[in-house]
Order: sequence, then C-alpha cells, then structure tokens
Amino acid sequence: MNAPVTLGEMVLNRNPSNYFAESESVSFAPSNVVDGVSFVPDPLLQWRLMSYDDTATHRHNSPNGYLLPVNAPIVPVNNNYRDGYMQPKIFEGESASSPDGIGGVMAASPQAALAVANETVSGQVGRFQPFNDPFIQARGFWFSMDQFAQQHTVDAYRFELGHVSNPNVTAKYISTILNPVNNCLARRVALGVGAPMPAIGTGSSVVPNMTFPSLYPLSMNVSLPVTGLVVAILTTSDDMPMATYKTLTSALSSQKALFEVVASHQGVLASGVPANESYITTSSVLFDAVIIVSGGFSMNTSIPLVQQEFVREAFGHGKPIGEVGSGFLSSLQLTGPGLFMNSDAGSVIDSVIGAMEMPGRFPQRNPLDDVKAICG
Repeated sequence: MNAPVTLGEMVLNRNPSNYFAESESVSFAPSNVVDGVSFVPDPLLQWRLMSYDDTATHRHNSPNGYLLPVNAPIVPVNNNYRDGYMQPKIFEGESASSPDGIGGVMAASPQAALAVANETVSGQVGRFQPFNDPFIQARGFWFSMDQFAQQHTVDAYRFELGHVSNPNVTAKYISTILNPVNNCLARRVALGVGAPMPAIGTGSSVVPNMTFPSLYPLSMNVSLPVTGLVVAILTTSDDMPMATYKTLTSALSSQKALFEVVASHQGVLASGVPANESYITTSSVLFDAVIIVSGGFSMNTSIPLVQQEFVREAFGHGKPIGEVGSGFLSSLQLTGPGLFMNSDAGSVIDSVIGAMEMPGRFPQRNPLDDVKAICG
C-alpha cells in the first residue's frame, strides 16, 4: 500500500449558519482544475466531469451558480461564461467566443502553451488493471478505523442492504464487494441482514502492512467551535424556571450556538419561558445535543412516550445529553459517556458545550458485535 501524497489542506473552521445560502447552494464541479492537474482516464470518473457541473446548473437554474458566495473563489475568475440567468457582470465586447480583437477568448499564456507543447505520452493504449488488488484502498480504510467506527460502518451497510428487496442482489454484493475487502466485514454485514455468510477464510483476511489514521474518526482529539450547532432544551413541565432558561441560553449564545425550547406545546409556558417547538413539530435528529430540565421530576413520575422517544433517539445517535435535575435519565436507564446530570444549570451547560466541542458524538454507547463469535 503506497503512502498518501499530500496535495493540499482543507480547513473546516465553522458549521453552516444558513441552510439555503450555504448547504443548499454549494456546487461541486470536478471539471474545474488548476494548472498541473488533469483527469483520470476512467470512463466512470470521466462521466462525472460533465454530470456534476450539469446537475449544479439545473439546481441553480443557471450556469452562473459559481458566482454565489459559497461557491465563488477568492481570486478573480477568467472564463468564457457570459450572460445567462443570474449573471450580474456587465461584459464588454461583441462575443465571448470570438477572436481576441473583439473581446472574446483570451489566448493561453506562453507558459501554459509551452507546458502542453512539451508534454509527451508513450506506451500502448488499452484497458489496464491499475492494481492487482482493486480492493486495497477500501481495505486500508477499513483497518484505519477503531472498533467503534468499524461497527458504525457495519451498521450503515446493514441499514442500506436491509432495504434491498431482492435477496440475490444482497448476497451478491456481500460476496463480490465486501468479502474481497475483508471477510469479517462481510460476515458481520451478512449476519445483520439475514444473508448467507461467506465462509471463514474466503475473501480477504489480509491486514495491510501499513495503516494510517482514519481521515474520518468518530472520536476526535481536537476541540472544534460549536458555532451554528443547535441544542434542544427539553422541559418536562410548564414550570421551567426562568433563571435556568437564562443560564442555559446565555452560555449557548456566548458560543454562537443555536437553541430551541421543546415543550408539550408551543408558546409561553407558565413560568414565562417561550417554547419554540413541541414534540409534534420537531425531532431529535435536528439537534446536536439535548438538555433536559427535569425540575421537580421524580422517579415515580410517568414520562410521556414522546419525551422518551426524543431522548432515546438522541442517545442512540451518540449525542451529548445533559439533565438539570435528576431522575429523568436514570428512569430511562440510560448510562454511558456523554451524559451529564447536575442540579446546577451552569455546570450542565458547560459540560454539554465541552462535549459538543470534543468529541461531539459518543459511539461508545452503542453495542459492539461479538467479532470473535462471528468471524472466528
């Protein structure tokens, strides 16, 4: 397995703050390359050069989506795009595709022209297998993950393949795609979806002689800002203290985190706290963390099913959960990392914000497969 080659660095220093202006407007076009970078001569990847750009054009109803702030580069762009819907620039000259004399296409620089002229290619033209083992990169990625990330991957395969209606398709995918990557991976996925398990020893049991830290770790060792993350503040009654509300929201606002108060109904509660959402209008999947204000909650209190489902779902997704008070989490028998219970609201919110900064999620809560029993 060859060592990775560093081509550059992408800095992710904040979360999107507006879904429509950022997430929904972003476009990716692999056909846009800088000098010195060309394209892989693979038919599938070649097709993506057109389709990604074409898809972005349809999404924005315009070929000028590259002018949107989330897509615009930090340096001036000189291309042949001209006019069209949503084009703010006023061009001069008669045409964008005519000789230079009337303001059209600019000639390539002498340096670029020289680079093309000096390029030589030799060898036979044909279809070649680039690696003897086409699964080497997938295998290296599998072994780069810790046991929790591997379990997360297995569960993801089980979720997707579990929706395939034709069992023959499922079995073929496991035997021809997953088993060559790793025999144990294939057996674990097969067990979860009720498909035939590849025999132990078939497929690949190769362990790469060199592995690298996962590029997508579920547990990070760096602290990230919580700007733009959203916290659900759950209240078990209409008597949520205003002082508690102010303590929680002030701390979140100081970190530029967003929050919603979720109660049995929307509107102003009996204590004067405004409830933005109810259990009918929102879901735990829309939040990055949950804080429960249980107040006078006791173990004998019957928890409404919608509240139970909201918290259990957040717990299953590994999200930080805090409780101002006691009894709610313990009554649901939820234990594990990323749970913070205290009667002091300031202590709870500080712990939750710290957990959101690092690691953000707690996959250690979820059960792990008995790998030895499954894979031998």
